[in-house]
Amino acid sequence: MLQSFFIALKHVLIKTCVKIRCVILQERKEQQIEDSRVNNNIIERLNDQLQKVVLKKNLLLLEQQQVLQTLCELQLS
Repeated sequence: MLQSFFIALKHVLIKTCVKIRCVILQERKEQQIEDSRVNNNIIERLNDQLQKVVLKKNLLLLEQQQVLQTLCELQLS
């Protein structure tokens, strides 16, 4: 009788451990998804900032080219 009780208790403990493990794995999965979202948002903001910097750089290069062209034209005249 006592042996049956311990066998039943063992099965209950095993099932409980499996359920706990499943909950932990699900929480990890959800955390990874959230971390991924946060990382994607950071990457998007950095890309936006990089695009702005590249655009400003290109505008400055264009302005520099126009100034050089004007200087060349002045020297030729």
